[in-house]
Amino acid sequence: MESHSHLTSDQQLWNALLDGDSHAWGILYRRQYRPLRSWALRRFSDPSMVEDALQDLFLWIWQHRQNLNRNAPLAPYLKFSLRNQILKLLPGNHVPLNSDADTYEFSVEGCPESQWIEKESEGYWQHFAHKSVSSLPKRKRQVMEMRYHDGYSIEEICEKTGLRYQSVVNAVQLSVTQLREQAQLAGYNYQVFRRKSR
Repeated sequence: MESHSHLTSDQQLWNALLDGDSHAWGILYRRQYRPLRSWALRRFSDPSMVEDALQDLFLWIWQHRQNLNRNAPLAPYLKFSLRNQILKLLPGNHVPLNSDADTYEFSVEGCPESQWIEKESEGYWQHFAHKSVSSLPKRKRQVMEMRYHDGYSIEEICEKTGLRYQSVVNAVQLSVTQLREQAQLAGYNYQVFRRKSR
């Protein structure tokens, strides 16, 4: 389309996409598909899974465009997001890395912005997690905060709250399931709530 001839850089396409321009979204998808696929295949050994994750990623980007970061460096941002989409498709979050791949931790070669992206993404996640826990019923919220924020064992929670052991276990399991579903709907791939050791 002639009207998009001025959109030459990926960053301009990204900004147009975030403003609701579906044509810019299509151009960016076609432009980024092969580089992202090549990058992912150096780390994850299943081509069909990588391709599914790429399609999921760009669909998710379009659906959540109003909430995405306009100023993030695009290449590391897309790689970080693709990595999370791939991890969602792996059973039990096991990561079948190729032998010549880099580590599980997010890394973008020669990209000084990668730590900044990870830090910012973690900040979004912390805000989301806090908001999600706050939405739980009062008793479940109390149990989850004691378990995952304060690091108490199930037995310690029972002692402090007077609840039965099975009631605490049920509250934790139901809450984690609910929070994990909320995280997946919001596009997060983080393991929901690791227990903090004291």
